[in-house]
Amino acid sequence: FPSHDRIRIINKLDSEGTPVVSIGHVSHLSYAFRAVIDLYPSRSVHAVNYITGPEFLILNSQYASKPNNSSHRKEGILLTLGGSDPFNITQNVLLSLLKLKIKEKITVILGAGYDKKREKDLLSIIERSDLNVTLLRNVDNMKVLMSENRLGIVGFGTTAFEFMSQGTPCLALTHYKWQEPSAVLFDELQCCHYIGCAEDGFNVEFLSAQIAKMLPNQTELNRLAQT
Repeated sequence: FPSHDRIRIINKLDSEGTPVVSIGHVSHLSYAFRAVIDLYPSRSVHAVNYITGPEFLILNSQYASKPNNSSHRKEGILLTLGGSDPFNITQNVLLSLLKLKIKEKITVILGAGYDKKREKDLLSIIERSDLNVTLLRNVDNMKVLMSENRLGIVGFGTTAFEFMSQGTPCLALTHYKWQEPSAVLFDELQCCHYIGCAEDGFNVEFLSAQIAKMLPNQTELNRLAQT
């Protein structure tokens, strides 16, 4: 439905006494929702029931079980930085891995909204480098890819939660400052390693330094996998 039609339907349901629940933050018309389950609790939302925190996380049922061999993974790094990746973190991370002269296989999953021009730029970088990179779109076997790689570098959000649920250690980045409190919380819970926020303007040198600390530290990665 167009957005104005969705809003009209939500209002109609609410006025008829049908509770409407939103999973995720609500930017407008929040009064029409009877409950909001928000994974980014820094946002201010007015609703009858406003629920935040990881204990209310809802994942697809396929992530209910964790692989038995979570601490014994093949070589490989899996990159997935969000649907549109507005700050093009994907390219910055790829350049960081190039700077670090990474030899193991790298799988990059591009979101549905990732710009085609940016994709061509990524291909150009890959073709001029010695990186072992596979670019993918429209992936339907994400859980399998998580189990096949020893590490994920991910945009913080649902995909990061999926990595954590599967015991795949991940380095997480946020696109926006309002996402940061949740990312910091999960870092403090030792479920992931939070690197930083794109709105702070991190560069390739910064990312390289952060990634370089973690890649060889298998003890720390195993700890993240077991948390």
